[in-house]
Amino acid sequence: EKDPDNFPNNLSQGQSGMNPLQNIYSHACAVHGNVMYLFGGKSGKNGHCHNELWAMNLESFNWRKQDQKGVVPSKRYS
Repeated sequence: EKDPDNFPNNLSQGQSGMNPLQNIYSHACAVHGNVMYLFGGKSGKNGHCHNELWAMNLESFNWRKQDQKGVVPSKRYS
């Protein structure tokens, strides 16, 4: 079982083998129910900009990269 007191060290890696919080900064987050959504942000020393959408289950602490449909927002950071 995941230990919330050890957050974020106990987060599972997402589908692509990454934990977005370890690599992405200046992103936007929102919580709905037991899911936290993370959108956009920058990564790396060069500040590469993203438009990926990730979801973390707040009960299991597992990340999942979300498929986006329709018009996908442009890459951005906050």
